[in-house]
Amino acid sequence: CMAHKCNAICDEAVVRNLLSSKHPDVADRFERFLLESYIEDNNKVKWCPSVPHCGNAIRVEDDSCCEVECTCGMQFCFSCSSEAHSPCSCLMWDLWAKKCKDESETINWMTVHTKPCPKCHKPVEKNGGCNLVSCLCGQAF
Repeated sequence: CMAHKCNAICDEAVVRNLLSSKHPDVADRFERFLLESYIEDNNKVKWCPSVPHCGNAIRVEDDSCCEVECTCGMQFCFSCSSEAHSPCSCLMWDLWAKKCKDESETINWMTVHTKPCPKCHKPVEKNGGCNLVSCLCGQAF
């Protein structure tokens, strides 16, 4: 009990009973708070990282480094909450994701400023001169 110098213990059942009859909206928030605190404090339970959030939590029995599938269909790594990436470790997957992000600007530039060779499909940049472009493979276009 939160009263001054009161030593009575109010467990979840007492709080639910007091709230449910007069304040059902507060009782619902209390239930949600209990669930969220349980999930935050338990390393074998996590929220599904789906977007938009499906509201489901996933529990693993033994290994916290595993791929799981939510009932919403989302598959993810339980350890790092990113998309499923077996057989890569979470560290390797994180490094790969950063590398891909860093290279995305280069890929965007190449998409805008180059054309693929019709023969070998490598990107070719026209940097001046006439409209005839020659690829390193010998194809002119």
